[in-house]
Formats: sequence, structure tokens, C-alpha cells
Amino acid sequence: MIRFAEAAMQVRGQAGEHQIDGARTALGHAYGGGSQFFAMWVVRATDLRLGKPQRDSQI
Repeated sequence: MIRFAEAAMQVRGQAGEHQIDGARTALGHAYGGGSQFFAMWVVRATDLRLGKPQRDSQI
């Protein structure tokens, strides 16, 4: 869960001294249970006024 929280904080601009300037999309992954369980996620910033993803200039 900590990795998911970090990804969400990055795209929200709330990661403090870990913040990556301009982060709008984050990819995270984790595994557990003796490598029996894997998870991957993508989080992206959304313009709440429009309900649409913000445009990434680097994609």
C-alpha cells in the first residue's frame, strides 16, 4: 500500500521532499506472499473541473 500511496501523492503534488516536478502519471508495482502475488497500477492526475485526465507533454 505504501507504494500506491507514494504514486498517488506524486501525481497530486503532495510528495514533499520526494516530489518529482511535473509528475502527472505514475506506474507502481509490488509483490508479496513469497512472490505468489503481483500487482501493478497506473495513476494519473485529473483536472477536476473537467473530469478529464490532464494532458502530459512528455507522452
